[in-house]
Amino acid sequence: MRFTPTPKYSETNHDSKSQRPLVWGLIRSFFFGMLAALGALFSQMLVSLFFAGPQDLDGLFFSQMTPLLAVASLLEEIFVFIFSYENFREIKTVSRKEITYNSVLLGLGFSFVELFFTFSGLSGEMDNLSFALPFLGIILIHIATASIIGYSLAKARTINLAFIARTISAVFLIHLIYNSLVIYNVL
Repeated sequence: MRFTPTPKYSETNHDSKSQRPLVWGLIRSFFFGMLAALGALFSQMLVSLFFAGPQDLDGLFFSQMTPLLAVASLLEEIFVFIFSYENFREIKTVSRKEITYNSVLLGLGFSFVELFFTFSGLSGEMDNLSFALPFLGIILIHIATASIIGYSLAKARTINLAFIARTISAVFLIHLIYNSLVIYNVL
């Protein structure tokens, strides 16, 4: 029996977009979510520096709905859309199911960064319930909005400006409702 070495992946004639391992795509989606969160955070800081007054940056920011909080939510959804679209362009030859998995991981990556910055400054004095509910809420809202964006991209026949505006508006509205429910202690 003769041993024939397999050619390196780069030497084969396979299309790298359609043949890349599933695991790599899922990891990539998670990191795209993290990058989307960092991009949104950076843009939110720029907006707050140039357009926010001192009253928007103190404790009132998270205790009532402000235009700055609405803009922050919009920026988050815009960045999720941008990275979801880039991820979709890379994997559009696969099933909607895989696109949905990738969208969930993108939302999870976004949540990971937001949770890190949200809870990194907290002391150890929080009880489990007051920590668990916001933790779970942040994860669920970002997975939900990223999944809606991913599903919309997978289902779309054409992606034009009207489609982008509708999709971002829908997830922004969901995110805004979630923020309102959290701020006014409904959740």
